[in-house]
Amino acid sequence: MSKYGTACGVWGDIIVGLGYFKHHIGSGEILYLGNNKQVTDYLECQPFIKRVINVPVANEEDWKKYWIYTVFGYAVDHDPNYHIEVKDPFFRAGYKESQFTITHLHQELTLPEQPIYQWEGNDLPKYAKDWAKEFAKTLPENFILFQPFSFNSNRPQDHWPHWDQLASMITSYTNQNLVLIGHGWLPGIANRSKNILSDKIINLYEQIPSMLHVFALAEYAGGIITTSNSLGHWCQIANIPCVIICNTKSSRPHYIYRRVLEWPTITCIHHDTELEEAFNIVCESALVGGSGI
Repeated sequence: MSKYGTACGVWGDIIVGLGYFKHHIGSGEILYLGNNKQVTDYLECQPFIKRVINVPVANEEDWKKYWIYTVFGYAVDHDPNYHIEVKDPFFRAGYKESQFTITHLHQELTLPEQPIYQWEGNDLPKYAKDWAKEFAKTLPENFILFQPFSFNSNRPQDHWPHWDQLASMITSYTNQNLVLIGHGWLPGIANRSKNILSDKIINLYEQIPSMLHVFALAEYAGGIITTSNSLGHWCQIANIPCVIICNTKSSRPHYIYRRVLEWPTITCIHHDTELEEAFNIVCESALVGGSGI
């Protein structure tokens, strides 16, 4: 009997984890631990997934603790005695150990000595692709998707400190049209970013329906500049050129979410890179006709 694979986490985890599913399972059924309907939609449109079986999460707070503890190995701040094994939620849902193989990311898979399993594919639900095709017509030609912050698993202070100045340099020294995207991070950068909402930037912050729609819109962009987040992982599997200015964790060469980004279409800039050097790399790698300074 073929075993189920498993999926769990936020978007970056889902995307990266499918490489492990393809390696260990190949083609088959997957148990999705979570309540995000769009993740289910995404999994269902992958040609190597025959069926998605939802393992519902009764309590989102418990799911988040499971994710933080098993994927990152962090102690849960407000529950330091918390402990769970990676297979436990599937046991509780009635599955026997012989029925499934853990293919979503967890501490043991992310160790530096463990292999990584990259993959390629740009399949998305039709509703996201249809939306992007029409919405792209409202944007300037060769627009640049620009996502400087993402706080799902990183603190504001862990981000590259020069995003404001980079945006200003791009709008001042080039004729590129930056399209600002993201969700939920603006309050967290109030003390760090004064000009990210410049009137020279097309502001789509919290205006794109979901990350699936962002992924679909990326197909139409003239360039992509982002922090370490799921957009970068999507660009890797979809073979879309992308510049990622890494946060502190993703600047570590042995970090799993950095290792999988060693890919021909991806340019990673280290967290310690100075502004002018980063600007020149961005001009060379992401901007149409950009020449740097």
